[in-house]
Amino acid sequence: MTNHRLNWSGKGLFLQRGFAVGLISIVVILASTPVKAIGPSSKVQVSETTSTPIPPSSQGEPNASAATLKCPSLEWVEKAKLPSVALAKISIEEKDGKYSKQRCVVTSGVLDSRVDSNSAENKVSSKSIYNVASLAKPTMTLLVMALVEKNLLDLHEPLHHYWVDPDIAQDERHQKLTPFLVLTHQTGFHNWRYQAEDKALSFQFSPGSGFNYSGEGFEYLQKALVAKMGQSYEDLVQQYVFKPAGMNSSTLIWKNVRDKSQYAYPHDSKGEWLDVEHLPQASAADNLYTTIDDYASFVEYVLTWKTRQPALFELMISNYMADSNYEGFSEKRGFGLGWELLLNVENKERVLIHTGGDKGVSAITMVYPDSNNAFVMFLNSDAPGLAYQTLIPQMHLGQAIWNSQ
Repeated sequence: MTNHRLNWSGKGLFLQRGFAVGLISIVVILASTPVKAIGPSSKVQVSETTSTPIPPSSQGEPNASAATLKCPSLEWVEKAKLPSVALAKISIEEKDGKYSKQRCVVTSGVLDSRVDSNSAENKVSSKSIYNVASLAKPTMTLLVMALVEKNLLDLHEPLHHYWVDPDIAQDERHQKLTPFLVLTHQTGFHNWRYQAEDKALSFQFSPGSGFNYSGEGFEYLQKALVAKMGQSYEDLVQQYVFKPAGMNSSTLIWKNVRDKSQYAYPHDSKGEWLDVEHLPQASAADNLYTTIDDYASFVEYVLTWKTRQPALFELMISNYMADSNYEGFSEKRGFGLGWELLLNVENKERVLIHTGGDKGVSAITMVYPDSNNAFVMFLNSDAPGLAYQTLIPQMHLGQAIWNSQ
């Protein structure tokens, strides 16, 4: 049994940084690899496009005039030797203070390649459970924003009042750590401490003086919040994020997954089943067990903050790299609180991006706050390249994003 966190490094930047810079590397790799037309599959399941009111917490009344979304075809998935793909397209429309949401979900493939592919019980659906790895991080971001909204947390309060990791207790720079620096990946930590020569948590640079994508930072903030709030992290995220968003099938702890028969098992790049260890504890940085329906609900809930708390929403999606000289950022690429930003894509639209990748799983979401569109995609595979190349250009602004890389 493999511990993905300790041994998995095969995706390089795509896994280690977990956001759209990895998407760029996929574009480069696949630029000379045309997508071939692939024959039909009998394993495609489409959830009908639905139009429903935004949750009451977002304010406004339902408006049924939103245009119907169209699901892309997944008929090519089986012959592409991908175990499964699940995708949701989302649109929210506002008119005269009234709001409605449209969601289109399509799935194709199997939960487990070892089981008969013709078995109805083995087919993925909108209720299948995926480990979406670093897509856990945006839920931490929204937890922080919810605590700020309720005056239970300040983005700039020092974390050392609640938690100090023993590895850095003698380094006074730990006193500079704040929720803001964690969410903007400016802690100075490695992604994971095992990447350091001595396998200990340490600073590569002083907090606030550089950028490095860090799961350790999110788990550091997790420990501080648990100490400050006096609740487990799972309880906190359930109370302030999952339940308000309607994520009734989501958890950060494997033993809490209600129906494990619906789990989409990880597979390698050849489509072979992988035996991957489940971490016993919750992580704010990794291992979110969720469904495509649930994460679509989360993204919709994120968009409702534009109305519920416009000042906090803009705080979350502001570009905090604009005045930095950090490598990789420009007038077209920035970073907000927990989200990478693509700026001025088309008609000056902004795009929030996050990806997830662990051994045998891949996931991505893009959220368009200016036009209230979004999509989410999950795969139980190490090889998302063909799916991304095929499907992202079919999403809102997808072709412009793809062509710009």
